[in-house]
Amino acid sequence: MRVSLTLAALCALGGAAIAQPAPPAPPTPAAQANALANSAAAHYKKGERLEALQDMRSAYAVDPRPDFIYGIARLEAELNDCDGAIAHYKRYITDSPGTQGAVDAQAGIAACEAKLGITHEAAPDVKPDVTPDVKPTIVRQPPPPPPRAKPFYTDPLGDGLAVGGLAGGVAGLVLYLGARSDIDKSETAATLQAHLDLVDKAEQKRTYAVVAGAVGGALVVGAVVRWATRSKGERATVALVPTGDGWSFAALGRF
Repeated sequence: MRVSLTLAALCALGGAAIAQPAPPAPPTPAAQANALANSAAAHYKKGERLEALQDMRSAYAVDPRPDFIYGIARLEAELNDCDGAIAHYKRYITDSPGTQGAVDAQAGIAACEAKLGITHEAAPDVKPDVTPDVKPTIVRQPPPPPPRAKPFYTDPLGDGLAVGGLAGGVAGLVLYLGARSDIDKSETAATLQAHLDLVDKAEQKRTYAVVAGAVGGALVVGAVVRWATRSKGERATVALVPTGDGWSFAALGRF
């Protein structure tokens, strides 16, 4: 029986503890600052400037709003603390540029500076430096001398064409002599087949000799054209053109 009464009492106490309301939450910094600002306004209406200034400083310490800085500057100016007012007006202009409050703060600074006898010196009138119009002197330089013409045999392209032409001419001469030799041998060939083979071989060598000689001659002429025109800046084209009965040499350019 005693145990049952004890349990019933504990349950009743627990229910009472649960039924108690939770403690109220602490006010936010914004709410605290608003309460202090309202207190400052009430002091101001009563003409209590110093108490209002203290409340505004406390409000700014809790919630640093630009409006509180402006209120502090106004109260300091009315309490003749112009140095502090000017400093807080400037801070407000920095925090809220381009606003109507910034314009009013600038006017408050001017009023405080007038009380303190602060004057701003005007910037000196600096006259522009007028430089007399001096016409530039034009100095005409003589034209450079024309480049000296180098000897014709120092041109690599012309020399290469000449060497190739000589090589082609030598090759053509060797082939031509070989063809003459084969013709001579065909006259004393032992059989008809050997005679025909030597004649055919001679004809081939003669054809190769003509081609080699023509190419060599074209290269030599090209070398001469190159040597003759390189100092004049002229361009020449050398070509070996096939014709109906052989090959012909063509050189295009101005001489």
